[in-house]
Amino acid sequence: MYRIKGRSQAKGRSGSPILSKKKILLALAVLIALIFSKFFYLTSLTNYYTFYLMGKFHLPVQTAQMYLFLSLATVAAGTIIGGPFGDRFGIWS
Repeated sequence: MYRIKGRSQAKGRSGSPILSKKKILLALAVLIALIFSKFFYLTSLTNYYTFYLMGKFHLPVQTAQMYLFLSLATVAAGTIIGGPFGDRFGIWS
């Protein structure tokens, strides 16, 4: 487990890396920026995708919306399934 400089070391943990408050805040800022950009692009694509399918492939509105639903369902499934895989096979596990 990582700890902040100046805090006492956890019992039974020797040699754990010490992270400064500045590094932790920088890492959190990067994560927040990545999450914001992911949802910004996902919302932009969601607003555009139905009209793209209707214009490019001449699909009816209901079919284009079904493809949009399937696309968003795969994003949700990837989030739900990817979380446990990331926890189990991540680089720090």
